[in-house]
Amino acid sequence: MQDFIFAYHGGKKPETEEEGAKEMALWQAWFEEIGPNVVDPGNPVGKSYTVSSSGVVDNGGSNPLSGYTLIKADNVEAAC
Repeated sequence: MQDFIFAYHGGKKPETEEEGAKEMALWQAWFEEIGPNVVDPGNPVGKSYTVSSSGVVDNGGSNPLSGYTLIKADNVEAAC
């Protein structure tokens, strides 16, 4: 099996505890579907930088990373 990373972009912090609980329940249900293939459920990402040949942007750029998950799968199709 190979390692793959899901890189999440966008999203916003829940405005209420109830909204946060609903979102967490959806994440947990999705992780249960993936099962033992989850290597690292990941975390939200704080401040991000975009590094390119033209330099470094310290505001995350036009589409900043917001989180990640590491999984194992036989191939990229199975990972998705």
